[in-house]
Amino acid sequence: MNQAEWESLCDGCAQCCLSKLEDEDTGERYVTNVACFMLDINTCRCRNYTQRLQTVATCLRLSPDNPELFEW
Repeated sequence: MNQAEWESLCDGCAQCCLSKLEDEDTGERYVTNVACFMLDINTCRCRNYTQRLQTVATCLRLSPDNPELFEW
């Protein structure tokens, strides 16, 4: 799968743009309702998607190579 094909799988759920917390004792992860400042909540899209990794230090680049990031 090339990068364009991978990107086309996004369904606009914006789960990747929500802050997550992890319990240090159990490793359990919790999704909050706190969104990245770059998220346009009307479209569920990043306001500057192409520059997101440079603009937001905690932005995740999701790919088939890091499936552990999908545990939400």
